[in-house]
Amino acid sequence: VRSAVEGLTEITEEMLLNLFLDLDNGASLYGRVLTLPIAGHLSTNGIDSKITIRFSLLPITDWSDYPNAEKRSMGIVGGAGVSILRAKREIDYGWHFMAGKRKENYDDWWRCELEFAPELDEFMGVTNNKQAIRPTDKANEILGPIIGSIGRELNSKVRAIHESIKSKPRTESERRISKASKFLPLPSMTGQVSPEVGRCEERDLANDNFLSILDQDDGLMVLVNSGHPFTRRAFGNAPNSEFATENLKLLFFALAKAESLLDSNEKETAVKLRDLWGRVLATMTSVAV
Repeated sequence: VRSAVEGLTEITEEMLLNLFLDLDNGASLYGRVLTLPIAGHLSTNGIDSKITIRFSLLPITDWSDYPNAEKRSMGIVGGAGVSILRAKREIDYGWHFMAGKRKENYDDWWRCELEFAPELDEFMGVTNNKQAIRPTDKANEILGPIIGSIGRELNSKVRAIHESIKSKPRTESERRISKASKFLPLPSMTGQVSPEVGRCEERDLANDNFLSILDQDDGLMVLVNSGHPFTRRAFGNAPNSEFATENLKLLFFALAKAESLLDSNEKETAVKLRDLWGRVLATMTSVAV
């Protein structure tokens, strides 16, 4: 595919292949790294240069159920944008070269990195203090169609992944607790409405807790620590594994619902009790008899 824009010599079809490559930080490189040759008449020294662009996709399936506060602290919420690197040093971060694409919540789940050499300072619109860019018309003309197009593509992919997560078949325990909700006391003792129970899933919580209960926008999320000794014993070796698993999830759902009905002071005590219970349970499960 040859660009009609003066200054950009060529973009090959191979550059635009959509491949996922696992990265150590949990994100995935989206597509190949794009290396865009820039003609010498656009650089300050008259020598041909290049711009390198990378896109990455965050692990949506693994991280989407995190509490909003945690996603914000991780830099996911509100983190959409393009990292601008000049000679390998970030000098700006913002919604650059999007060719009119507006920023949406789905864009929080992908990232873009653009790197260039100092001879392209004028072309990129680098400020005098080298701490930001004010993109030139020529830079927008060349980079906007590329970054904006892939940005729209990533937005659609993120949206599809989120819809896929929401449409996952519900387990028996989730259907049962949803049906039972109308018979449960929704108002808490403080007069506030208790959240609905959402899902129960096994996760590696990277700590010693047996259960983690998260208050999400769409209801309570119960996470069972897959690394806890009792999880391996109860979920993996039950005589009727599926039946036992669903009934254990009902037990956890009931605990989550009961905790949600407590006032704030009682909840602190309940969380401490739940954590202590998990450690005692781990010890009892692990001892040899």
